[in-house]
Amino acid sequence: MKKGLLIFTVVGIAAQFGVMASILIKRELTLRRGEVYRFATAPVDPFDAFRGRYVELRFDVERSGANFSEGVKPRKPCYALLGVDTNGFASVEAVYAKNPGNHLPVLKVRARYNNRIYLPFDRYYMPEKLAPEAEEAYLKFNRGRGRDEQPAAAVVRVWRGNAVIEDLEIDSVPVVEYLKQNQSK
Repeated sequence: MKKGLLIFTVVGIAAQFGVMASILIKRELTLRRGEVYRFATAPVDPFDAFRGRYVELRFDVERSGANFSEGVKPRKPCYALLGVDTNGFASVEAVYAKNPGNHLPVLKVRARYNNRIYLPFDRYYMPEKLAPEAEEAYLKFNRGRGRDEQPAAAVVRVWRGNAVIEDLEIDSVPVVEYLKQNQSK
């Protein structure tokens, strides 16, 4: 009885470490091998924007309608075929119920009603001392901007349907550098 319990415990612990390791490996592979896409961000309500040590993000591509293929159902996982618009920002060309192939630039997303999607990321984590300042700069920069004006952007690596935010840009400058440049203003 004791030998069986010991084996069960060891297998359980090994499985937990295996799951954690696979999550870390997938993230690192995405950062190293992923293709870079810049997602244009949208303004966020300044009173509900900051909930910890990250900058909360919203994206224009989530608000615009996408071409849904047959079989895509709201609230279900699906795959967005990515493209790049004329301004250099990521766009969604089509949304498929199943992955159309590993060689296409796809991102695993969740479908919404009205042919819209939820992206799998909405937070940019930062050092805790910089996050409030970055949040304020991000909100100030995005507030009142029209679609034709240069928005803030999340630099995202996409690989085999996975995505990792690599950086946040404000006025085409990495957020940490932007804060340094605008510190005295």
